[in-house]
Amino acid sequence: MKSFGKFSLRVKEEDGKKYIWDPVRKIWLTAFPEEYVRQHVIAFLINELQVPAIYIASEWKINRGLRADVVVFGIDLKPKLIVECKAPDRKINPANWIQIFEYIENLRPNYLWLTNGKEHWLARFNYDSERWEQIEKLPAWNDLKR
Repeated sequence: MKSFGKFSLRVKEEDGKKYIWDPVRKIWLTAFPEEYVRQHVIAFLINELQVPAIYIASEWKINRGLRADVVVFGIDLKPKLIVECKAPDRKINPANWIQIFEYIENLRPNYLWLTNGKEHWLARFNYDSERWEQIEKLPAWNDLKR
């Protein structure tokens, strides 16, 4: 996966602070760098993969204070994709994997996406070999939702 594409995100400035609109939670959030990445991910899911917003959760609480940045649920309401977002200036590193594997343990998704907006790591779970395999792109909603 090379880039998100160009999406127009809703941003505003009030009292010298920048805010970005989260179309999933329907709230304005402080526009931290990681939040820009999260909102680009959501825009990509909705606009490119055609995932209906009602199947997307942003900042999904898992347990013990863990929150997954983005979770896509299938039509069976089971997690199909977990996305972990980092700020663009943060390199993807082993600590990121420890965090995302805690999410896997709890949610058992079919797909993973770790991104800082520049680097993207995608994987799917192969049920035959019972291993995670790196992939080049995520499936469209019609395949993801099952």
